Amino acid sequence: HEPVRHLVVHLEEALELLPRTCLGNTPEELLEIVSDFGDDIGFCLDTNHLAGYTPERLAGCARLLSGRLYDIHVSDYFGNDEYHNLPGDGVIDWAAFARVLDAIGYNGPFTYEVRIQGTPTERLRAIEDNFQTLFGNRGTGAS
Repeated sequence: HEPVRHLVVHLEEALELLPRTCLGNTPEELLEIVSDFGDDIGFCLDTNHLAGYTPERLAGCARLLSGRLYDIHVSDYFGNDEYHNLPGDGVIDWAAFARVLDAIGYNGPFTYEVRIQGTPTERLRAIEDNFQTLFGNRGTGAS
């Protein structure tokens, strides 16, 4: 089936930065894990997985993974565990993070992983409004 074949050809493999003590919980460890596979494997930076968040740590992760950063999982938290808050309801400095993404030329997807109340339409509108506020026309949009 040609449509399915077309989709498969465009799949990209990405390892996600994992939380806490999981294998692959730092960008350095992710890079080491894939070092024998060349540059064909990319990465997903999950903003909610950075225990002990600092703006510098998030920026450093994005810089280390730049060029192979295929997706960003977007949510906010309070710096110590996963909460999946809407960005702006937590500790992440989103303006600083957006500047770093501009600096590294990130233009990929932003996948919102958030817990918000409301109807599906209200929730989608909240995510869209949040994305426009934080990122404007960056990337390929919120998914």
